[in-house]
Amino acid sequence: MAVTSSGEIKLSDLQTEFGGSSPIAFSEYHFNASGPNTNGFFPDSGEINLASFYGAISTATVAINSSTTDVSLATNFGIAWARNCPKILNIDSSVTIGATTGNSAVAVSSGMGGTLVVNNAGTISGHGGAGGGRGNGDTDACSPGIPGGDGGDGGHGISVASTGATINNTGTISGGGGGGGGGGAGERGSVTISGVFRYYAGRPGGYGGDGAGYNQSQSNGTNGMTSPGPNHNKWSGAGGNGGDGGALATAGDDGNNGGYSPRESCVPGLGGSGGAAGKAINNGGATWTNGTTSGTYNGAYT
Repeated sequence: MAVTSSGEIKLSDLQTEFGGSSPIAFSEYHFNASGPNTNGFFPDSGEINLASFYGAISTATVAINSSTTDVSLATNFGIAWARNCPKILNIDSSVTIGATTGNSAVAVSSGMGGTLVVNNAGTISGHGGAGGGRGNGDTDACSPGIPGGDGGDGGHGISVASTGATINNTGTISGGGGGGGGGGAGERGSVTISGVFRYYAGRPGGYGGDGAGYNQSQSNGTNGMTSPGPNHNKWSGAGGNGGDGGALATAGDDGNNGGYSPRESCVPGLGGSGGAAGKAINNGGATWTNGTTSGTYNGAYT
């Protein structure tokens, strides 16, 4: 219950809201009164007066009522984040919080003071990993051939970097799927035309598929190009197929290695590794407590 926002304020009103010892001293409330209020934040030191406490609350509360991406709670809570006060984050059921590559959808930032309760009724989704690029053929590539690119890792729904957080979920929290690895290029071949010998590039591999995540659907990898066969005495290895992207909170598949050519003593390109699965809730440097868990989780959350 907040201090009144108008009219008379008594010192006992402050003690009721924020606690403290008797006799009451203003200096007690420099750090205890940490939350947002109608007149800004209380100063860390120096002069304060009763008018500073209009509408003040002992608990800092942030509500997210519209969809967004890359939420950093240190930014949302502002100066209250580092202060030793209770904090509450409420996420409305109509809200989707997503993430861009390299970020979690919700970051419980480092440096938090006090405690935090997250009440999620909405949808929190980590980003999906991008598929790896294909290995392209190269006449100069012999040992090894051109490899496929690695798939990107799926992102986390929530990443926790400060202790003292309790997470209640009645909505949905999902980690992203990893991207599939790209297929490796086939082994270099060779060709003799009109008595002239020359190398023939290995066939390109396929592209890795994308992992499922925020604003991104899962997709399968593409096939590598097939060997042209003994046309004009030329042989080169087929490209390896790209790996499929992962579903939510599922690792991407590795890309396949490129195929061999019987005319050369080279090594085909290796397939790229599939990206790792994102977690619903990730230990980003700190543990947390799971409160209500009646919602949906895609990925690890303990």
